[in-house]
Amino acid sequence: MPPLISTLLTAFTHPSAMLVTIVGYLIGLVIYRKSEQKSWLHPVILGIFPIMLFLQVFNLDYAAYRLDSSPIHFLLGPATVALAVPLYNQLHLIRPIAKAILITLVVGAISASAIGVLMAYLLDLQLSILLTLSAKSVTTPISMAIAESIGGVPILAAGIVITTGVIGAIFAPMVFSICKVDDDRVRGFTLGLNAHGVGTARAFGYGELAGAFSSLALSLTGTITAIFLPIVVSLCS
Repeated sequence: MPPLISTLLTAFTHPSAMLVTIVGYLIGLVIYRKSEQKSWLHPVILGIFPIMLFLQVFNLDYAAYRLDSSPIHFLLGPATVALAVPLYNQLHLIRPIAKAILITLVVGAISASAIGVLMAYLLDLQLSILLTLSAKSVTTPISMAIAESIGGVPILAAGIVITTGVIGAIFAPMVFSICKVDDDRVRGFTLGLNAHGVGTARAFGYGELAGAFSSLALSLTGTITAIFLPIVVSLCS
């Protein structure tokens, strides 16, 4: 039996982790909407606490939880691909500024990756952690695949990406307000480039235009990083 099918069948026979994850997110979503979408009450943030409680009460480790909730993890890939729909709907607005988008994308992707690597180097962290941080600038499923291919730690990559996304979703509105950024294209692209999937979810709160530009940034950053980062690592090793 193929490993993916075996994993999914195992997970569906132990649905408790999936149930806790979904219920935790839905509770967070209700609170988020009731709070008029305050960034620090994002459902991804609030959904963490029921899962932590669940793991503590039943004395489960992360590996067991990840196996039980693997169908949700599997759906991250299709969900990322589905972001092409709002992107396609706004394609007529993207074409005229394609050059500016490309420049911003390259500079932003390199900076996001380089900052993580520089921090790890200055803190004298292990090589595996340094390599993991180099893949922090893309969405979770891509980051985990890149980390595994270059010698990083996939599970750690997922945690770093989610943490980055949560921090970005919390502080981005404040930064936009201070810098007086009110263009949905800029807000969306910034969130997608820096805060990945969580940022894209936050961008859709500004509207479909912001969501489309966030999807564009998320997708292209992932593509560029997945192609060039392994090459850079192999040349430096």
